[in-house]
Formats: sequence, C-alpha cells, structure tokens
Amino acid sequence: MKGLAFGILAVFTVAAAQGPQVTSRIELASKFAKPGQILKGMIFLTVPEGYHAYAPSDEGETYKVAIEAVEKATYKLGKIVYPKGLEKSFLGENHVVYEGTVKIPVEIAIPRRAKTKYAFKLNVKSQICSNDGMCLMPRTDELGGTVTIKAK
Repeated sequence: MKGLAFGILAVFTVAAAQGPQVTSRIELASKFAKPGQILKGMIFLTVPEGYHAYAPSDEGETYKVAIEAVEKATYKLGKIVYPKGLEKSFLGENHVVYEGTVKIPVEIAIPRRAKTKYAFKLNVKSQICSNDGMCLMPRTDELGGTVTIKAK
C-alpha cells in the first residue's frame, strides 16, 4: 500500500509541474537612470485561462500576489499601486482576483551612490487556482534588470 501511495503522489507532482503556470516579466521606462532617481517600470503578470490569482486586496486569502525587493539593503521599491482586481465568486465565496494579464506599476529608487551600472532584483509571489477550486503550489518568480547610470 505504501508503494501505491508514493506512486500516486509522484504522478500528481509531475502533472502539477507540467500544468499551467503564472508568468511574470518586467519592463523599465528607461535603460538609463541618474543616481537618486526613481525609475518607473511595469510588471506584467499573466494568469493562464481558466485560472485566477488572488489580488492583494482579497481579505480572505493567504497567498496573494505580492512584489518585494530581493536585496532590500541595496535599493528600495517605491509605493506599489496594485490594480483593483475583479470581484468573482468561486465555490460560493466572494473573492478579488486577477485574470489574464495584469499590469502592476513599480518604482525602483536608484541609490545615490550608484555608479556606471546598477542591477536590481524583485520577487513576484503568486499562487493560481483553477476556477473550479484546485490551487497549484505558491511560487516566486525572480525578476531583475540592469540600468546604466548617467552622471547628474
């Protein structure tokens, strides 16, 4: 019986790993920045059809979309204004979710001491669930970029 349980778990794990996934990418307003500048960018979070991700404003869920600085000591994120999300009902419960491609504006504070090139990394945390209630494991995508620093 132990072998059968392990076999079922292994098949489920492989199926889940090959299933739909949320994707994310970042686009910056410019490839250049000045020391101390706030650089604007846009994160594109794409949820596959038939799935949803819980918006940060959803009160009832633990695993919501979140964006964080990876190396908080070296740079800071400006205020992130998450899009509102869609109000939907799943399995009799109301939620605020993202579907399709969502644009999330971000601001990256370039340090005053930055010289020549500056690299940054962001974590985009999310979990997607099928519209019939099956949720995949939460995931974290690391996004980053490098900007060329121009003198003031």
